[in-house]
Amino acid sequence: MSETIAAAISRLSAAIDRLDAASLRLADGEVQRNALETEILLMREDRHRLARELDGERAARLRAEDGLVEISPRVDRAMAAIRAALAEG
Repeated sequence: MSETIAAAISRLSAAIDRLDAASLRLADGEVQRNALETEILLMREDRHRLARELDGERAARLRAEDGLVEISPRVDRAMAAIRAALAEG
């Protein structure tokens, strides 16, 4: 085998090794990309769930506040009636 052919085979072998390494890096990158996409999807689902829960809690708080507005005058009247009854006592 001539030196020229040996050198060509050596260069070809090195090029194949570099190509193999590049394909492995590409495959690793694809795996990482898929993992990140899955994580992003899970985070979006969590965000949507948390947003729904937050909306529910806000609605409950508003109902409670509305109830307080409605009950407050009743409590004031009851307290006044109790005071009057104690004063007559």
